[in-house]
Amino acid sequence: MKKVVTHISEVFNWDSKQPKQPQTLILGSFNPFNPKDKTPTDFYYSRIPKRGRGNRFWTSIGKLKYDNTKYFKDNPGSRFQELEETGFMFLDLIKSIEFSSEDEHVLNQFLEKKVFGNFGDNDILRSKLSYESHIINIKRKYNEKILKILSSTKSIKKVINTLGSTNGNLGFNVREKEWTEFKSELFQICNSKNIELILESVSPSPQGGSDEELEKWMCDNVLKNL
Repeated sequence: MKKVVTHISEVFNWDSKQPKQPQTLILGSFNPFNPKDKTPTDFYYSRIPKRGRGNRFWTSIGKLKYDNTKYFKDNPGSRFQELEETGFMFLDLIKSIEFSSEDEHVLNQFLEKKVFGNFGDNDILRSKLSYESHIINIKRKYNEKILKILSSTKSIKKVINTLGSTNGNLGFNVREKEWTEFKSELFQICNSKNIELILESVSPSPQGGSDEELEKWMCDNVLKNL
């Protein structure tokens, strides 16, 4: 049994909200589209948490730039204005993921409780994992749009990874042909066009390090020279 989960940006056309002359491309991992979600997030790093405080990207920018952690929460449209002012562009590395299992019920349960509930990068980037004593196979389709945009851009000067210290060097899945080829081309394009590629990062996810570490990293990399 196979099921494909696509990135939510593909469904709601988030790219129509990107700046026309981006200066900085910020890379994340994957945000799954859940057809049962009645309150889907409207842009990158903006998912409404079911519990806890959720992703800290926008709250950190609000605090560091405007001394207000709720700056973007209270005025969602301000995020898109921020894109134009800062030249931030957002894309995730994974376009869709195919999940497969011999047991359809277990697969459906896995999607509902894990993928649409709490599916972290450590799970996303694996080739298989065990769930309810069954093997779930994971096959990713990478976002070729990233390579096309970087190949043609005349404005992007910096690419920033936000996967955190564990996956920051993009050295995962070294035996996966699709990923190693994608990564190699990404590095080659950035090198040939003299685009700065920042791999070291503190993830803005709730598990990605202390607020102090995240804010220092954002000041040194994301907000530098703005």
